[in-house]
Amino acid sequence: MRSFSLAFLALALCSATLLSETFYSKRKGNALREGAGSYYSLVGSVAENTALLVLARSGSWVKVQLPNKQVGWIAANSLTAGKSDQMAARSAETMWTSPKALSAAIKGFGEKYVQGEPGIVDSVLQYSEKGFTGEDLAAFAKEVREYPSRNRDRVELDDLDLPAPEYYVELPEQQIGVSIAARIAGKGLVNDRQLHRYLNMACATIAEHSALYDVDFTVLVLNDRKINAFAVPAGYIFVTLGLVRQCRDESELAGVIAHEIAHVYRRHGLQEMSKRITHIRSDAAFRELEEDAGEPTEEERELETLADQAYEKIVHPRLLSYETEADRIGAVLVANAGYDPFGLVRISERVARVSKETPGVFDADYMLPDDAVKRSKEISAFAEKNFTTDSPGEQMSKRFTAVTSASR
Repeated sequence: MRSFSLAFLALALCSATLLSETFYSKRKGNALREGAGSYYSLVGSVAENTALLVLARSGSWVKVQLPNKQVGWIAANSLTAGKSDQMAARSAETMWTSPKALSAAIKGFGEKYVQGEPGIVDSVLQYSEKGFTGEDLAAFAKEVREYPSRNRDRVELDDLDLPAPEYYVELPEQQIGVSIAARIAGKGLVNDRQLHRYLNMACATIAEHSALYDVDFTVLVLNDRKINAFAVPAGYIFVTLGLVRQCRDESELAGVIAHEIAHVYRRHGLQEMSKRITHIRSDAAFRELEEDAGEPTEEERELETLADQAYEKIVHPRLLSYETEADRIGAVLVANAGYDPFGLVRISERVARVSKETPGVFDADYMLPDDAVKRSKEISAFAEKNFTTDSPGEQMSKRFTAVTSASR
């Protein structure tokens, strides 16, 4: 059904291109980018119910022009053909937020939240700039895409019958995500731009042709020999150097990344935060933060408390139900990207062994050793039931070794 809906929307948008029709933004905030991909730099954010003139289309991305003549690319799933009558008309000043204003709002909360860590928020925001183009990604993903995998499209995310995630939709995901990411990054990042670029291109390869194509994922490597990984709201993914060293090929590393992508997709962090909300007006809180107005308000204090609680949840053992759900989703994502889904099985089995045999390099905050074994058994059973080992998908062992050898 989702494929049909996207195809129908794509056809409608293609017709709109020829007719120069107008579509409307349907989300509270809609990212406008320099190119047709979530890895391109942000041009700005478009408010809900803004009229957009369609200029061109490339895959699932649409080039549009705003009423103020600003031009950029927006995800097709951010558009609707009809204008909402329930939304008041917007002035030119409120329909558009510049990258500078967005960055200031995000950085404002981040710097207040991550006190005593000067420059960390800036560092995280700099890593959010991926530094590769659509042509670069196409070349990187070529072998994976062209591999004659018998597991590609064998299972879709819709086949998993996942319930809709329940979370407080008014939470300012981007601001909270950057703040938590900055706190985690304060533990120390690996100073290897090539490795970060490699992981982010693998991440984009997984996400680009999925329902998550418009999410701006950023992968960072922590300089920690222990085995650990984190997914943070707004698409920030952390993998320790110790976990990278446990991988033997790119499909295993892709499985690790896809697992963390799944946490973001299912809003696991926001679900946990939402359980702790008593009352909050996030818009008012962030207006205060942006204005840097004296003493923190009640809303500000609650947001900071929620961010603290989310951080603690992220860096300590997570719910096993979230982890096994993320494993299933991750396996489907890597298989449909063209990677070998059994790579996730292999790395899960290795991590489970290490948790028992070499506990010194296993971070118990990542998961409990018994949970690691349970996860390994469950993802193995899922993969055996749903995928085939006959032409299973690309592993990219040589490229993985060439890029990661300096870090081993």
